[in-house]
Amino acid sequence: MSRMLRNGPENRGAFGAPRRGAWLQWAPGIFALALVLACSSSDQSFAWVIPHACIKAEKSVSTTGLGGPFIRNSVTTTNPDGTLTTSVPGANNVPAPTVKVPTAFYGDTKVVYKFLVKNCGEVMLYNVRLGDCIDTRSVGSDGFLLGASDNKCVWDPLLVPSTTSIAQSLSPTQSVTLTSASFPLNPISSVDICGTFGRSRTNGIVRNDLVIKADADLDGDGVGEKTIVFEDLNLVQCKDFQHAYASVGDRVWRDLNGNGVQDCLDSNNNGIIGDAGDTGTECGAGIPGVTVNLVDCQNPTSVVSSMQTDPNGFYLFQNLNPGRYCVRFDAETVPPVTCATGVPQFTTQNVGGNDSFDSDASPITGVAPAVTLVSGQTDRTVDAGVICKACQVAIDKKCQVQPPATGSFVCSNAKPIDSLTMIWTGQDGIYIKAWKGTPGTTLLATTGPIAKGEKVTVTGMGGSPLDQIWEIFSGLPDPQGSNKIGQSQFHISCSDIDMNGPEDCGKLAGNAKTTNTALLNLWIFDGMAGNGEALSCTPSTQSGQDACSFVAEAAPSCLSLRAKPQTLTFRYTGKDCGASSNSQAADKWSCSGIPGSSPLISIVKDPTRITVSPTSGLSVGDLLTVSTIGTDMGTEIQLQVGGQAIKVHTSCSQPLAVGDIFGSLELLQFNGRGAGAQVTYSYQVKNNGSAAVDITSVSDDKLGELLGQTTRLEAGGTLALEKTALVTQTTTNQVTATARVAGSGTICNQVRDLVTVTMTSPTCAVGASFYGLGDYSVKYKLTNASATMATLDTMMLNFPGSYGSIKEIRLDGTIYKYAAGGAVVGPGVKIGASVWTNPDITKRQLNPGETRVLEVIFSKKGVRSDWLGITSFGGMTFKEGCQATFPVTR
Repeated sequence: MSRMLRNGPENRGAFGAPRRGAWLQWAPGIFALALVLACSSSDQSFAWVIPHACIKAEKSVSTTGLGGPFIRNSVTTTNPDGTLTTSVPGANNVPAPTVKVPTAFYGDTKVVYKFLVKNCGEVMLYNVRLGDCIDTRSVGSDGFLLGASDNKCVWDPLLVPSTTSIAQSLSPTQSVTLTSASFPLNPISSVDICGTFGRSRTNGIVRNDLVIKADADLDGDGVGEKTIVFEDLNLVQCKDFQHAYASVGDRVWRDLNGNGVQDCLDSNNNGIIGDAGDTGTECGAGIPGVTVNLVDCQNPTSVVSSMQTDPNGFYLFQNLNPGRYCVRFDAETVPPVTCATGVPQFTTQNVGGNDSFDSDASPITGVAPAVTLVSGQTDRTVDAGVICKACQVAIDKKCQVQPPATGSFVCSNAKPIDSLTMIWTGQDGIYIKAWKGTPGTTLLATTGPIAKGEKVTVTGMGGSPLDQIWEIFSGLPDPQGSNKIGQSQFHISCSDIDMNGPEDCGKLAGNAKTTNTALLNLWIFDGMAGNGEALSCTPSTQSGQDACSFVAEAAPSCLSLRAKPQTLTFRYTGKDCGASSNSQAADKWSCSGIPGSSPLISIVKDPTRITVSPTSGLSVGDLLTVSTIGTDMGTEIQLQVGGQAIKVHTSCSQPLAVGDIFGSLELLQFNGRGAGAQVTYSYQVKNNGSAAVDITSVSDDKLGELLGQTTRLEAGGTLALEKTALVTQTTTNQVTATARVAGSGTICNQVRDLVTVTMTSPTCAVGASFYGLGDYSVKYKLTNASATMATLDTMMLNFPGSYGSIKEIRLDGTIYKYAAGGAVVGPGVKIGASVWTNPDITKRQLNPGETRVLEVIFSKKGVRSDWLGITSFGGMTFKEGCQATFPVTR
């Protein structure tokens, strides 16, 4: 119970005498009930005063931890309205000189508050509670607070736990002391106080207000019926951290023996390797004039500060604030006189395990590992050793992300086939005449000259006849056909099993469905298109890049690709059957046994339908590919992976998707599409010197050795290598090429290059636009603007009640239809996964770039004008993580 009665006119009797039962405020924080009782004697009276209730709080602050000292810098005053508040002594909003305001430093000081709460009255206090907040009132130019108390507080961060109660009760004279550290869930820190609030104040002064409340038991019945309040405050001044500056440095030195270590002892014991008094063969090998940069650790190309090494090769960046720093050495600035022969390069990084003597510069980038400096520290361990390479060899590594395979192409969906793409494999300089049928019918194209290996596309083929002829000539077609060298025939009904899907890419074509040797079967099948569907076996790609990126495709599956598997690529994990995770029914897949090390792979079912590669030598992380021989894999495949037997259902009557795990096999790609992308890495090694060299190794740290045998490069010669790999996460590959003096075993150079391929997760983006309104229905256009499939998951539409309920929803056919006894979907009712009546999830899917009409059909003829009363129309969610809002419907 909480009441507050004022000793104002409304509570006064005649002549201003207090009424019986009125609240009187005697002093700040002191409340009493005066009960005046009249006696029968006309000349006598007495008054009985009930004991008063009182609570007070003192708030103090420490910027030196829980050990204090704690400083209290407020005083208690009385406001004109009779309530209690506090202030800081001073004038014109400036704290008096006697006021001690402790200092906290941005990002370095933990601020601790202490609260002393005392029952200063004569009655029990119950439900004692504490509130504390950051004051957000405006400040003057001096940084001190302006304005009266207005309870403008920021309650985050809190100095109290999730419950504000600090004591169930306090007896008279009893007190309780708490600190902000008593509340581990909400500790106050300098990040909260100084970082968040201090910088917005001219002098960094932050005011922190305490409000303490309790319920006073005035009548002794064990219940607090009167709420009493006390306030207190503290000031803290935030300043920039005053610290001793740090330094980082060392030297650039000539690694005379190429061992990656400074061969120099700190004989004078001053911690500086290579200065006067030290002993060793490389103590005097410092290199002057080398540019050394202090760089952004996140972006080493961004230079913060730069300097050159002194005559003895030393450098030192000074006056640094404590923190994390990175140094980059520029090999190009090493004076040419350093190397009598060859070119200067940085020696091997971090050799020997002693940071005081090794070389820290990366041989590729010149960047040393980051160091973290504390106040006053001088780190003299960041150095760079230089070696002179006797032969000048360079390596350039690039990447190229291959486009997704077109494994989702279904020939029957593309009928009638309108275009064919072929690659010619015969003699150079031919011409063709492409006919829609036999020669002399409709001429589709005359084109040439066509070189061997050139791609040719002919369009306009749709419809009858299904057998179409391309005449082939050795030059411009002679009207009499004297230079005709033959003809090819193509059957476009999708029944030619060598020319109807992605599995046929690269196969020879030109003899239709026959074995007629009179037809020129000299074309390589490279694609077909029709009815909005297209198969492109070798789409154009970008040239190699220094860095590549791609967006991972949402997990392809039987449903999303609407196709049976032609190829399945698994990653071998070596795990037992307990690692399995898939959605197939328990009787449709199986796993038993343990694969063991380097397992052999064999086909149990069905070797007449599938092939598997490789069949031996599997290591954890290797890829295993299962491919069809004919049109499909059949109902299931069964593999023996070492000692582990695995069965997978492959007819698509059971779910099968990228990410499924069957024992030691994790499905990565379905028909060439899936978790990651095929990336082709190209490597070019060039001999820039004047003498021949032997390239004995080109090794990629992720892909292994690329060079089959030693290759000699004459002066100016190049060596090109290529490797394609499936990349399933952001990956940085480094390649190292080793060159030796021709005819000898002496290494004369090792050069490196690296490439990063970045993989990002697919994003879902679906938009909805109003398409039409009828008496019984409303239509919206849904457009999938993303590169990933979008699957409608839930939907909620606000519509006028005059339309009754939703009778049917159509997207790709009917996806919901009301049935007697089913759920009634009225305005604002959410349709979830369990409500869709069509079990075929593909009917609720939008392919990348696809637009479909969503039609909602209602049970009653509605009043169109009723839509004017709808302000929020609802929306949809998609399994891939995006949402779409229904637009204004009028």
